[in-house]
Amino acid sequence: MSGACVCLPACENKECGGDGCMGLCGECEEVEQCWDGICKPLPYVEKVILISGNDGLGPRNMVLTDSAEVFVSGEFYGTSLKFGEQDSIPVDEGEQGFFVGKMTSEWKFDWLVAPGAGTKSMPTYDSVCLGADDSVVASENFHDEDVDFGGGIVPASSSSEDIFVARLASDGTHVWSKSLAGPGTDFKSALACSATGDVYLTGGFGGNASPDFGDGPVEVPYNYDENAFLVKLDQAGTPQWSKTLVDKAPNDALSVSAGPDSSVFWAVRVNKGNINLGGDDLIKQGTNDLLLGSFNEDGSHRWSKRYSPGLFHTVSAVSNDGSVALFSRWGTGVDLGCGPVQSGPDNSAVSVAAKLDKGGNCVWSRNLLLDAVPASPDDELEPIINSVAFDTEGGLYIVGNFAASQLDLGSG
Repeated sequence: MSGACVCLPACENKECGGDGCMGLCGECEEVEQCWDGICKPLPYVEKVILISGNDGLGPRNMVLTDSAEVFVSGEFYGTSLKFGEQDSIPVDEGEQGFFVGKMTSEWKFDWLVAPGAGTKSMPTYDSVCLGADDSVVASENFHDEDVDFGGGIVPASSSSEDIFVARLASDGTHVWSKSLAGPGTDFKSALACSATGDVYLTGGFGGNASPDFGDGPVEVPYNYDENAFLVKLDQAGTPQWSKTLVDKAPNDALSVSAGPDSSVFWAVRVNKGNINLGGDDLIKQGTNDLLLGSFNEDGSHRWSKRYSPGLFHTVSAVSNDGSVALFSRWGTGVDLGCGPVQSGPDNSAVSVAAKLDKGGNCVWSRNLLLDAVPASPDDELEPIINSVAFDTEGGLYIVGNFAASQLDLGSG
């Protein structure tokens, strides 16, 4: 019609996706995915980047920014390390270290920092989280080693295990770095960053040397290697408050997660008697109890609960509405408030998945291995959930591995 505007579809060299006129150029088969206008078989891998140490490498953790940039950390062995197009970093013969690096959305590694290059002991428990202004907070354990994140040597505080934590800007420049705890054995189990840039660390400490997490020495009446701690650092790395569980019986810090309002969720496996985290006394139920606590930004108590039997290898995440996702290994018969989690056929294979509301009340719980089939009749199912996260709509994502030939998580 004369004078009318007509939209011309733009489908040249396109098999699928939008045509620019609120229509489609085509649709892919169910086993395919549309990728830049082309139907690709599922799963489709766009690109692989090689991270190499000349005697071995172990990338362990990564976080993704809103602009699709990736921070990754891990350990390496050997005399050199090459990170994408980055020049090789030399290290001493036969030694190893810890690295953290950033990859841009164009699949190019932008920078690499190796604070543990040349260390004589293998670092452990490395982790990263996304800090304020797309900075990265990295934490690592070293045994009797001084390290340098770019701001100068951070000395070890003891001849045993030490916790080191640092914040690096989005371009890799050093913001701050420090060691935590004291002259005894100290180790980190988990690290979390809040939306406002605060940093939460949880882990354990041993000996009776009274470590100081920033708000005064912790009284340690027993020389035992498994006392648990939770500490909050602000954006500048200054300790704000800490909580500790000290007893002759082992207390294993399992997980820490930060909420959108800078609240924090803490999971610890405990063996000691009655515990009070700021609310009602939490009564001892068994030999390995699971202790869950939620605290406000200032460290004040929100809610806390205790369950038995205790769970192992726990990971957690907090959604935008304050609810908590909890994934744990073992704990046959545990009841988080929705009824006992059903065991598998052999009464031992349990991988607990649960969701709690912002008050700590159970919304649902289930055994992810309920319908799993072992790889062979003699094999045991060994569930390990490595990471869990909420998206902005409340959807839940998990990453893990299972020793099974068949697994049904609810979709067949």
